Parts: sequence; structure tokens; C-alpha cells
Amino acid sequence: MAGPARSDTEQIVENLGALAWEYRAECVVSAVLLVGWTVATAVVGGLERAIGLRTDGPWAALIGLVIIALSVVLVLRISVSRRVLLALLAVSRIRRRVRRAIQRLDLRSFNGSTVKVKTIRATSSGWLLRARIPRGARLDELVAECDTVAAELRAHKVEITRTQHDAGLIEIRVHDVEPFTSPNAAGQQ
Repeated sequence: MAGPARSDTEQIVENLGALAWEYRAECVVSAVLLVGWTVATAVVGGLERAIGLRTDGPWAALIGLVIIALSVVLVLRISVSRRVLLALLAVSRIRRRVRRAIQRLDLRSFNGSTVKVKTIRATSSGWLLRARIPRGARLDELVAECDTVAAELRAHKVEITRTQHDAGLIEIRVHDVEPFTSPNAAGQQ
């Protein structure tokens, strides 16, 4: 039984919302830069009015360069902010990759929902993800497709197991590199 027909505008808005949600980490970083730009423009504009300078011309370019330079300094020179930003972007990227890989398998339960990634943690050989499988879904179908998921993720190996405490939660171990070997040792052989 299909629902009421949706207009093209509703479909476009839904797709844009889904895209914004998928790239939410990048949207937050962009929003922070935009807010910084707005605050800097307001501060410099207030100073220009107090001093009596014109607000057009090279000042807008100067403000943009200052904000870009401060962003680069924050990311490159301050290790804590660099680690936080890179970790945020890496987690966002791995979440999208796993979601797409599982969606391509088209493993849906009777109510149409799919696997939802809850937490992501970096390990020495790749990533450990905890995900919730939908009610009515069978883990056997997903475990049987581990090689397909690994190929979609371009990973060395993917292991999927059920957690001990909750039957609805699974652990997905994505091994990007061979365990107990360093990337340098692999390149020397």
C-alpha cells in the first residue's frame, strides 16, 4: 500500500535533508567558519564605523584572509584542534562508507529499516563499529556478505559478530591493514 504521491519539491527537500544529514560533520565545520566570518565582519564593521572608514573595498578580502589564516593556524599548529577535526572527519567518512556498503546489500527487515551505526572507535588495525540491526532482521544474512562489505569498503577484512549483552547490537570490525603489521613493514616486503 503506497502513501500519497509526493511532489517534486517535497522529494527535492527530502533529498537535500538526507544529504545534509549524511554530511553533517562537514556542515558543522562550514557553519563554524561562516559564523566566524560573520562575527569578524561585525567586529571590523563596528570598528570601521567608529573610526569613520568605508566598509567596502579591500576590507572584505582582508577579513576573509584573516579567517582562513586563523583556521589554518588552528588546524595545523595546534595539535589538539587538528586531532579533533581529523577524528571528526574520519568518523564521518567511515560512518558513510559503512552505511553505503550495507545499503548496497539491500538487507532490509520486514519494516524496511536497515542497520544503523551507533558508535565508531579507531583500533590498531582499522575501526570498530557498534550498530543496531533492525527488528526482524537476521544476522546470518549480513555475516554471509562480509566479503562483499569488505570489497565495498576497500578493507582488508570485515568481521561481524553479535554483542554478548544485547542481541540487537552487532560489532563490525573493519580491518584496513593486516593486524600486527605496520604499514612500513608491508611496503618493505
